[in-house]
Amino acid sequence: MPNHTSLTRRLAAMRRFYTGEPQSAVMRPIIQARDTMDTDDRRWLLDVLHGHESTPRPRVRDMLLPDACDASQRHLEAEVLAAVADLSAVSVFRMVRPEPDALWLHVNTDVLPALLARVLPRVTADGVAGIAGVRMRQHRRHIELYEPLGSARVLLAGVSQGQQTYALSYPRSLPGEPLWDRKDTTPEETAVCPRTHAWPVALASGVLRRVWLFTELPRVVWSAGTCAVEWLGGWPVPQMVTALRHPVFGLAGVTVVECYSADRRVIVFVPAIVPFGGTSQVRRSQDHRAAVRS
Repeated sequence: MPNHTSLTRRLAAMRRFYTGEPQSAVMRPIIQARDTMDTDDRRWLLDVLHGHESTPRPRVRDMLLPDACDASQRHLEAEVLAAVADLSAVSVFRMVRPEPDALWLHVNTDVLPALLARVLPRVTADGVAGIAGVRMRQHRRHIELYEPLGSARVLLAGVSQGQQTYALSYPRSLPGEPLWDRKDTTPEETAVCPRTHAWPVALASGVLRRVWLFTELPRVVWSAGTCAVEWLGGWPVPQMVTALRHPVFGLAGVTVVECYSADRRVIVFVPAIVPFGGTSQVRRSQDHRAAVRS
């Protein structure tokens, strides 16, 4: 069995491959995970890293690159990905830092005004734009997106107060009444929050936590009991399938039923198991209903 240092470095390099985090950021969670593992965990991990098939071990996966811990967190992450999937910038996120109960997104500041305009809700003549029910808190170095009735959080990191003020001037200038400073969800927002399936929500959340794999933001599209991940440019489909199905750092509980490359590269998944535990809901607003749809 390799020593702790070599195993830690290999795991850190693999996590960075999915999240884009710097070495300094990934070492602490990887070391904590390594020190928590027992002998069977390490043996399983080494079998997987050497290419041997093995029964999934969710406990080890969650220590090394955690998925969202509950339905509310998955839901918010899926909504964020759907809301911003049409941004044309090649690099929207500089990196992501997944935690069980939160997701940190390091956003390129040039894209931040457009991102906030798609995420923050407002009432317009055509209905609710943005993500219905999302609220915002400003902090010294980040913006917190949250749902007032739950504990879900998506945090836009590395944004100074001056950058926040500049970026927020754009969504404030758009037509409609801002809702993101309200304490409670409004009736207008409640009216555009239909239920949909747990599976695309879980898949979209998992994709956002691994978004560094994509050179352009992917879309997750639900149709006829299957879920497709679509993207432009970047890796060919076979390599992306391998990365997303990795038993340690890939998506949990997925089976590939079809994959192809055309104008948009596409992988079609079906759930092999109930993914990520439990059930979930996703809500759609008029700005992004095509990205995660039933």
